[in-house]
Amino acid sequence: MKFIHSADWQLGARFSNFGERAEALRAVRPATLRRTLERARAEAADAFVVAGDLFEDNQVEDSLVREVMALFEAFPDVPVFILPGNHDPLCGPGCIWERPPFREPPAHVTVFREPRACPVAGGWFLAAPLTQKKSPRDPSLALADLAREVAGAGPRAGVTHGSPAIESKHQPDDHPVHLEAASRAGLDYLALGHWHRWQVFDGGRMVMPGTPEPDGFDPGRPPEGAAPGEAGSAGPRGRVALVDLPAAGAPPKVTPLETGSLRWIALDADLPDWDACRARLEEKLSGPDADPEHTVLRLTLRGAPDLRVREAADAWLDRALGAYFARIVDDRTVPALSEAEATALRREHAVIARVMDDLEAAAALVGGRRDDPPSVGGLTLKQLEALAAERKQDWREFDESFWRTAREVLHRELREVTS
Repeated sequence: MKFIHSADWQLGARFSNFGERAEALRAVRPATLRRTLERARAEAADAFVVAGDLFEDNQVEDSLVREVMALFEAFPDVPVFILPGNHDPLCGPGCIWERPPFREPPAHVTVFREPRACPVAGGWFLAAPLTQKKSPRDPSLALADLAREVAGAGPRAGVTHGSPAIESKHQPDDHPVHLEAASRAGLDYLALGHWHRWQVFDGGRMVMPGTPEPDGFDPGRPPEGAAPGEAGSAGPRGRVALVDLPAAGAPPKVTPLETGSLRWIALDADLPDWDACRARLEEKLSGPDADPEHTVLRLTLRGAPDLRVREAADAWLDRALGAYFARIVDDRTVPALSEAEATALRREHAVIARVMDDLEAAAALVGGRRDDPPSVGGLTLKQLEALAAERKQDWREFDESFWRTAREVLHRELREVTS
């Protein structure tokens, strides 16, 4: 029994924060779906499984629903099994699954409308679809009863959608799934969907493949179950799982297949130190893995640059970022105080001036650029440690960007009040 396990396609995602590039981002996903169906055919897969969230929501336009069904109809030799997830739950007459053409799909397309066991290639799919966006109930509980109904009848693969119930990393009403749900239900494999990164649990028997086409900026934390050194933001361009279940009771063979065409990368730029900042950006944007035509970039600008630096930075960024598939420049800078403004601030608002000096000193301390500056130039390391101790916090928990952002917010508020 061999099949492709996918989830979280989010077809119809709006990407409204990308402006005129939103439609290009939307168009990428159906194209990725077609390529993945082609891969299923090439692998001679017994099935193509969607473990929830084929669509972004139940409000997507009818034209997209017809386009997706047309894709499935173009591959009549690839049996398709679709589970409603929390974004597109089976929740009544207004849901996608009650619209044509999904109300009466072609013979090779199955929509799981209730918990049920479905025979596939000498084995079984046991499905537990979602009927609402939120629930504190573990949807995998229904799979144990289904598994007992088909005991001894070939490999059994469960299909459901929800949050792995990792302590402090899931919401109690977000369809929590027990971390050993596959073993608990007596399954050879549990195809899960919901989180948008590759996850492996239950000794390899429960897998969440993540989204086939990335849709967010990863801070760089490696996915659960990833190979050593694999970083999320520099990792695969979306994946599905190729699953081979050789026999009932045998360990599953799971192979990640890269499917996405885009990478999403987030970078920061601290403009006041523009020469060093530009050198770092040039290194990151022109490295051996650089592929701007297939990269979605978010660049966050920080600091309080003077006019000369800002003009130089803007001119360089216009040239350097022009080739990217889509980009967002998140401008969190504030104009630098002129010498006259700084003098006036210290004369008229001495406390605020001192606070700004202290925040700048804290950023420098956390960034490792000063060991213990004199108090005249701002907060010292001993003072920072003492203040944190009073609040029962470790000052090292707050990175340099935290202190610089605090200073920038204060600066911005001050300008608005005095302008």
